Amino acid sequence: YAEVEFCNGHFDEVGRVTKIILQKAKSLQDRLRAYSTLIKTLGAQKQSRNAIEISLSVLGDLEEPVQYTSREDLVKTLHIFTKMDNSQFLRLKKMDDNTKGVVMKLLHTLSFHCFFSESKYLPFALNRMLELTLSH
Repeated sequence: YAEVEFCNGHFDEVGRVTKIILQKAKSLQDRLRAYSTLIKTLGAQKQSRNAIEISLSVLGDLEEPVQYTSREDLVKTLHIFTKMDNSQFLRLKKMDDNTKGVVMKLLHTLSFHCFFSESKYLPFALNRMLELTLSH
């Protein structure tokens, strides 16, 4: 329901419904879709800073370490990719870990909000997605 209301642009209703879901859900797994919808809704309302804060909090709940990443660290990771040829890319494993898949989607959304709000977390989000691509 919240996702449909998001698509319809009824952001107040999304906020109301996701608040209920987040209060009543019994596990983090039960809250993840509500968080995702809420984060997208905040972004649509130009509240990127709030979207970033919630994204970082959920990443913490998923035991994904949020750490300072410099642009130099990101460039080092990118350099690994630039040295790879097509056959190496094709040999990368498919990500089978559902939790890491959720983390990857969350990092993608986080990077979008970080880019538009010029957040210091952009190098972290991009670097972590690249690391997960290489390791999972």
